Amino acid sequence: MKPNREIRKETRSLLSAGWFLRIFAAFAALYAIAAVVSGVMEATYLDMGIQTWGAFMMAKARAAMQDLHYSVPSMSAAMKMSGASLFNQFIAYLFSAIFLFGLACVTLKAARNDANRWFKSAFGGFSRPFGLLWLLVRMNIQVFLWSLLFIIPGIVAAYRYRLAWYMKSDNPDWSAGKCLAESGAKMRGFKWQAFCLDLFYLILIFIALAVAAAPVANMVESNFSGNIVGIVRGLVSVVVGAVAMIVVIWLLCGLLAARAVFYRALEDR
Repeated sequence: MKPNREIRKETRSLLSAGWFLRIFAAFAALYAIAAVVSGVMEATYLDMGIQTWGAFMMAKARAAMQDLHYSVPSMSAAMKMSGASLFNQFIAYLFSAIFLFGLACVTLKAARNDANRWFKSAFGGFSRPFGLLWLLVRMNIQVFLWSLLFIIPGIVAAYRYRLAWYMKSDNPDWSAGKCLAESGAKMRGFKWQAFCLDLFYLILIFIALAVAAAPVANMVESNFSGNIVGIVRGLVSVVVGAVAMIVVIWLLCGLLAARAVFYRALEDR
């Protein structure tokens, strides 16, 4: 099995060879579709006069802050709100499964440096959404059950099943149970290495986010300073923040690609 430093080096090479933009484009396209569907659903609920429980609680909190009375919904309205909330959760779960599968397909293409139909592969989940939904549900249930013992067993379980999406990408006909079982078998003895690989990128992402957030305070302060120095500081803050956010996006794409490279390394060992 390759050490993490080689996996990171290979990941950097792949990102520099054009896979950064491809992974980001796939991520943005999938997110945009989910956002459009969410917007359409909200508009439909608004036209039908239906409110979800989440929207109701937010409106009630805003009313309470203004010392306004917010009426309790009737039984009929509560039933409609419950139905809308459950349907929202179902759609969110469905798109989460499609999203995770699509990213796994694209990053696996990156790990194998196979640019053939890479963008189309990001939408492969739309052809088998309910099978992917069941895989996500099974995975989350098993991780949750292990988490009941303590936090650490839950984290271990999450790493045990982390290859399931790549398994499903390579073997579309496999059941959810087989994907999870094969992932557990492949990850035996390599969970700690996978955790360290993730930790390396997460620490860098945290640092980059801190660098991106720090200039915001300076920019706000500069806007009220009313002098040339303040304006220059504000412009510098904007540039530094923008560069830091680009670094964050690069690192996020690197983390996704590194996980796929890790999977490929397990397959090739």
